[in-house]
Amino acid sequence: MEDNEILNIKELSLLLNISISKIRQLIYDDEIPFYTIGNRYYFIKKNIIQWIEEKQQVRNYGYTTTINNFKDERNIR
Repeated sequence: MEDNEILNIKELSLLLNISISKIRQLIYDDEIPFYTIGNRYYFIKKNIIQWIEEKQQVRNYGYTTTINNFKDERNIR
């Protein structure tokens, strides 16, 4: 799998080992990077990897909030 590979929601579900409904919730909450074509969702693998790494960095600092919430709490722009 290449980093620039485009994944559909089912492929992302298999890659991350989470349910499609959980991915849809992340989409609706605007928590995960995605693109739409018509009414279908697509994900670029390298963007997903970066998103996971950013989420991990936040957890390493003892926070379980999103990156945007972390920045807001610290007045970082």
